[in-house]
Amino acid sequence: MIGTLLISTLFSSAVAHPRTAADVERDLTKAAKTSVAIYRSNGMSGLIVKTEECYKNLDKHQFYCVYLDLASRHIDQDFLAGTNFPPTEFFADEQFGARVGPVFVKTNMDMQQANAYLAEITPIINKLVDDHLRKNKVGP
Repeated sequence: MIGTLLISTLFSSAVAHPRTAADVERDLTKAAKTSVAIYRSNGMSGLIVKTEECYKNLDKHQFYCVYLDLASRHIDQDFLAGTNFPPTEFFADEQFGARVGPVFVKTNMDMQQANAYLAEITPIINKLVDDHLRKNKVGP
């Protein structure tokens, strides 16, 4: 388990339809794997397209889109580390907030709960992304 007990507890207390820790863990892992695969095949533009499509097709697993978005933001930040390139505008804080805000509102999370949830899951999704980026890495 990747530490989702606290996440599941926080998530369950704020959402009308609680999800299990296993559900959250499965979606976090899927988002990390998917974002890395898309990045490797289609780059940042592919991640933008996939993220936009996800939010356009929200269903009962709307938090998966938040996880995919977080994973894609991490890849963008990781890719740009040590370069002079600016971050991809799509993944900037303001645009990210505009995408995830409605998800949290729809699930009756206030700003404090949403920020606490994001603070809890961000390091987890970042580690999963990093692990998948290192896995099967091409080159030195």
